[in-house]
Amino acid sequence: MPFKYKTGSGTKGTFGHFKLRRWGDLNKRTVNGSSKSKYAFRYNYRKNKTELRITRNEFFEWCDRNRDVYESIKRSGETPSIDRIDSTGHYELSNMRLISLRENSRRGRVERWENERDRNSKLKPSSLGEFLLQARSRANLTLRGLECKSGIHNPQLSLYEKGKVCPSLMTLKRLASALDFDMNEALQFIMREHHVE
Repeated sequence: MPFKYKTGSGTKGTFGHFKLRRWGDLNKRTVNGSSKSKYAFRYNYRKNKTELRITRNEFFEWCDRNRDVYESIKRSGETPSIDRIDSTGHYELSNMRLISLRENSRRGRVERWENERDRNSKLKPSSLGEFLLQARSRANLTLRGLECKSGIHNPQLSLYEKGKVCPSLMTLKRLASALDFDMNEALQFIMREHHVE
């Protein structure tokens, strides 16, 4: 259903349009928002019980106070976006800021990656693939970073971590050198998986 503009809200790309659209988005994303929309992107916010703790007028006043930031982002050729300073917090005036959409997306990716890394590092590995994934997480490396450091191609590294392919001893030595882990530990997984006594 198309977005309905109120009289005097301005055309697309104006500051008035930005305020109305972002207010609508906040209502869609929060558990107590007034929107009844069932967009998929609402799910994570609802799962985390993110609340909207400001009124419409408070939000519009906040936007007006931050208009210079909005204009600065627009002049740089970027799209302004509302970011929660503490991503686990709620939408309230003290926890909101305007940044570029590109920066907001980058921060979200970094945070998801860090959460995944922390979750993986707490698990006890049950296979060589999990062991390699944890070693890479401890080294703070992405697959591409490990590719640069070890000289082993990204798709091959992914297959090792998923347990679909077992690396050769030479490859395992290169991984041990790049990720700084004990070869004996890795060899124990290989022996267990191949039932070698």
